[in-house]
Amino acid sequence: MNRNYYKFFLNALSLSKLELLQRYKRSILGLWWSLFNPLITIVIYFFAFSQLIIFEKYSEDEYLIYLISGVIIVNFSVQAMISVAETFAVKINLITRIKVDPFLLGAGVLFSSLVNFIITIFPLTLLVFFSHMLSIKFLYVLFLILCLSFFLYSIGLLLALFFTLFDDIKAMIRICFSFAPFVTPVFYSLDQLPKSFATFVLLNPLTSFLSLFRWTIGFNTALEPFIFIHLIICLIFASICLIIFRRKWGRLVKSL
Repeated sequence: MNRNYYKFFLNALSLSKLELLQRYKRSILGLWWSLFNPLITIVIYFFAFSQLIIFEKYSEDEYLIYLISGVIIVNFSVQAMISVAETFAVKINLITRIKVDPFLLGAGVLFSSLVNFIITIFPLTLLVFFSHMLSIKFLYVLFLILCLSFFLYSIGLLLALFFTLFDDIKAMIRICFSFAPFVTPVFYSLDQLPKSFATFVLLNPLTSFLSLFRWTIGFNTALEPFIFIHLIICLIFASICLIIFRRKWGRLVKSL
């Protein structure tokens, strides 16, 4: 069993390498685009909101780290889910002709998104280090990323069923995901929101993942029991998504 998982992991890495080569083969900056894209977003958000949104408990440097952490988590989450889902829709003709393990295909795309995420998290780690915020809590970040990756992978596979069947779904999901930075506390904090909207933001799974991520990089965020309960519910839902995908994907391929 362990050997099978090891083989699955190696094959997924090989697929992720091919995915990255295909994604950036006509790009001058190549993988550096994964750093350049969020950098532009961070600069725009910082100049737009650093003066409008007042954080009494954070300095300007801390707000920059607060902002960067939010941008890279949201960007990674949206990119991973959409990339996994779209891969099946784009390659469905190839999948129907060749026997491809759909879980392996999805894992390969997820790993390529993880590579982009690691590139973006590196400068954040340096900023946290030089700001003297880095602590032993940072060791928990690996476990958190694994949980987040599992959640994104599962949701991406579930979305793949809809992306493959309905072209309109892709556009609708992209529109919905474009609101992700505004319904996740990327550039604001929950205590600055009206109670009705704060409740809505709290129900967003990315809010709990982001809160824990900020805690690991040194923010003294109060970790309410709700965050852990919410994450457990999200991981259970992700497991259900995998079961649904396993049962429906084979039937879907046969019907096409």
